Amino acid sequence: MLEQNKKKFSPNYEFCEINPEDFPDLIEKFKDRMDGWYFAPAEILLKEKDTGFPVMAIACIIIDTLAGYFEGVKGDTKESHFEKFLRERIPEFSRTLPKECQDRYKELKGKDFSFAIYKALRCGILHEARIKHYGAISEENVKLIKYDNESGWILREDFIIYSKKK
Repeated sequence: MLEQNKKKFSPNYEFCEINPEDFPDLIEKFKDRMDGWYFAPAEILLKEKDTGFPVMAIACIIIDTLAGYFEGVKGDTKESHFEKFLRERIPEFSRTLPKECQDRYKELKGKDFSFAIYKALRCGILHEARIKHYGAISEENVKLIKYDNESGWILREDFIIYSKKK
């Protein structure tokens, strides 16, 4: 971001103030970046109606960023980094998708919840400005339940992964 012709690292620091050799200071400034440009705007959006889409976009960017840092990626993260990050932090996402869900959507064959979130939400929102047909977002807090073949829904907190009946 540019402010008065100065390139900003975060809301409160310019790039010229970053010393990559001072790791504790770098972490503090990186925290300012994440809080100021991602978490704070998401918190503001969450107070409004119908903002789940941009909040999920921000969440996917944060997951991608943190996955890259945890893996030590220099450059672009890959699908495997995103999925591994989700599986390690939310173990339920490592479970294989229910057979009925896989049967309806061939791209989900043999896949787990982390893959469905990557494809339906991360790729759908960030690359196509949509959520893939087997995914959705809920702005209500719900708990993980098993796959319900009748409704086709699988719920977890603010994620909803579902298979729409044909």
